[in-house]
Amino acid sequence: MDVKTGSGLVVSVEAVKKPEGSNKIQELAAMEEALKKAQEEAHNQRLALTGGADQANLAQGTTSAEAKALAAL
Repeated sequence: MDVKTGSGLVVSVEAVKKPEGSNKIQELAAMEEALKKAQEEAHNQRLALTGGADQANLAQGTTSAEAKALAAL
């Protein structure tokens, strides 16, 4: 869910125009950078939705599935 609009999951990946004369290594580096930005945005949206609860579980070494299983006990 988009935190700002409250509708649907929205994570945009920035389109990167291939620079003139770029090689495959430069293209891949640009793709990695765009994916890193998208991952950061998804992470920020998840934290905003969970209120950081998942972040505390990760710091303790538990996943959200593990945390739910422990809470059920």
